[in-house]
Order: sequence, then structure tokens, then C-alpha cells
Amino acid sequence: MDVVFNYQSKNCNEVTGVNTLQSIEVGNIRARHIDSDFMLLELKFPPPTDWGIYYAGWNRTAEKPQNAAVIHHPFGGLKKISLSSSSPINDTWNGLAPELNYKVRWTEGVTGVSSSGAPLFNENKLIIGQLRGGESSCDNLTGYDYFGTFAKAWTGGNSASTRLSDWLNPTQLPFDGQVSGSYQSVLPVNLLNFYGKAHGAVNNLYWKTAAEENIERYQLEKLNDQGIFEPIGSVSARDVVTEYTYMMEDKSPAILNYYRLTIFEKDNFSHTSKIILVRNNNILQEGFKIFPNPATDYVSISIPHFGGNNIYSIDIHDISGKMCSHTNLSVDETLDTIRTNIDISTLPKGYYSITISNGYNSESQKLMK
Repeated sequence: MDVVFNYQSKNCNEVTGVNTLQSIEVGNIRARHIDSDFMLLELKFPPPTDWGIYYAGWNRTAEKPQNAAVIHHPFGGLKKISLSSSSPINDTWNGLAPELNYKVRWTEGVTGVSSSGAPLFNENKLIIGQLRGGESSCDNLTGYDYFGTFAKAWTGGNSASTRLSDWLNPTQLPFDGQVSGSYQSVLPVNLLNFYGKAHGAVNNLYWKTAAEENIERYQLEKLNDQGIFEPIGSVSARDVVTEYTYMMEDKSPAILNYYRLTIFEKDNFSHTSKIILVRNNNILQEGFKIFPNPATDYVSISIPHFGGNNIYSIDIHDISGKMCSHTNLSVDETLDTIRTNIDISTLPKGYYSITISNGYNSESQKLMK
């Protein structure tokens, strides 16, 4: 499961140029409870700072606002906002007690299928509930929606796995509604930029520094499937006072790759940079499908595709390694799945290997006729 950020348009009529690259895989489900219908997900790592993420706060009291708003993604589409000019009402829903629910009617907008789970905000832009169901739709503009209350999600059941409080305030610190002071993470070197580029089946990572002082080395780290950043290379610092650009290669990239730098000082202190995302559309996605298998006259092939004007080759070999069929496919960058049929009617019965290549990577599967 992935969480996508900033999936939105600049205006109501514009749908081009929408960013779909800002996504992070979910690492754990920390808590959930049916009474207030919530689920708390933990990401594998924090969103990079340059994504410009807005972190919403919450109000865990039962105090009802004067008006409300919901931010949602009906049908899994772009972000929508609906507004209510009246105060939510505590009411029963599907046999659940009133204190577990907020009933809301929208003054502007509606919700739709797949809007469930959307946050309900008060006038102070704080989360007070999560959408659980209702009758609101484009065909029912006056229908009510029902939200599980954040207050009940906070206390939940009798364990950490059924309530929010253990995760969002584990030390039970009091909060008076005021935040003061500031926080800034300072790197020990002037890191002018840090970025990556796909070059064939290799990712090149670059970072430019200035005014290096007391720096021992730079360690390039990559997020693995377990949600842990592991080192993939290291380079000694040049101790330059002018600008200098470093470069390292990742020779085993995936399609989506998250990197960061750990900067080690000579006195054994270390600091980490921001996290960057590098997408490599030249990597062949694993898991192409062939069907039917066994096949008689034709075999259908379905290949996942993640963008780029790629040319795929499809080769069929017999068990001796002799090539029996070769097909080239030119792929439009807008396709997310490539489908084609291969004629195998003239091939004798037996076992074959189908190999798909995009010029950088290849994958093979067995076929029986």
C-alpha cells in the first residue's frame, strides 16, 4: 500500500501536469477500531522536506465546531473540498451511539464513492473526525454524511492497537494550544544541491558542496524493502573551500528509489540530508503475465509499464536455446500496461521460454504448448 501526497490540481478545470510521483509505502498498521472507524498507518519514512507537506493537527475534545470542511478523493481522483456552514450533529449511525458519530450536511460540494476515511476539519483547520459513510452524492446534494469522532478514536478500545493516544501522545504531555520557538536542522557543510538522474539501467547521484570543514566522508544510502536506509557507497571528502560536485552510481535501481546522504565529521558526529526520489523508467517491472499457459495457437502477454517511450522485445526460445519467434513493440509513454498476442500456431508441442527485454533489463518465464 502506498500513500500519495499532493494529488491535486491548481484549479478546478486543470487536470494536466498532476504530480503522481510523491508516494511513500506504508510500513505498519499501528492502530484501528471499528467503533470510530479509524486506522492509523505508519509510513516507512517521513516525506522529503521539499515536497512541501502540510501536517494537520487535531482536536481530541468533544467540542463541536461552528462549521466544518472535508478534504477527500472521490473515486480515487484528484483532491476535492466540501464545506458545511453549520455545526456537526452527534447522531446514531448503523446502531452506533451518537457520541461516536458526527452527522454533516454540506453547504458546498458533496462526497462520493471512495471518499471514506477523509478527514473532517473544524474552523481552526484541526481534524475532528473521519468519514465513515452517508448518503451525500452528486445525485443527492442534501444527503447527510457520517464521520467517526476523533475524540473516540483517541481513547478507542483498551489497548494501543485500538486507540490513537498511545501513538500520537505516548508520553501523555499536556498541550495548551500554543507553539513557540523554532527548529532548524543544520548540516555541517554547505550542501548546495542533492539530486539524481536515471542513465539507462543506472542511477547517477550528484551533490554539490561548498566550504567543507572537518568533513571526513559522505555515505550514500538507499531505502530498502524493509523501510531501512542502507549504505550503497561512500566517498571521502575533498576538504575544498570552493564548490565541488560529487557523483556516485546506483547500479541496481528499482523504478522508484529513495536516497539520502549521511555526512560524517572527523570528530565522529554524523548528519543526514533530505530524502530525494529518483524514478528510473528504464527498469523492467517484474511480473509480466502470459496466458493461457499451456497455450495452443496464441499466447497473450501483459507487461506492467511505468512510463517512457520504450521499445520492448519479446523472444521465444525452445529448450535447446534456439530462437523460435522475435517481436518488437513500440510503447506509448501514456500506457500503464502493455498487451499483445503472439502467434505460436506453427510451433511444435513442447516447452519454451519467453523473454521480455527493454534494452536494459530482461525477464523470462516458461511456456508450455
